[in-house]
Amino acid sequence: MGASDDYRQSAAECLALAEITADPERYAELLTMALAWFHLPEQVTVPARVESMSARDPPLANQLGDISDGHSKGVSKTRR
Repeated sequence: MGASDDYRQSAAECLALAEITADPERYAELLTMALAWFHLPEQVTVPARVESMSARDPPLANQLGDISDGHSKGVSKTRR
C-alpha cells in the first residue's frame, strides 16, 4: 500500500470516528482532519511530479514549480 492509500485510510478512520461521536466540536474537528488527510496526496503529488521532471527538462520543471507554488512569472495579479 502506498502513501496515498495510507492517507485515504486515515481519512476514512477520521470519518468513522466522527460518525460515532456525540460531541459537535469533536465531530467538526474529525471532519476537518478527514478532509486534510483526503487532500494530502494532492498536495504531495504535484511537487513530486515537478521534482521528477527536473532531471529531464529543468526549464519546464522550474515553470511548473512556480505555478504549483502559486506564483507565475510575468503575470500581474491585478485585473484591469
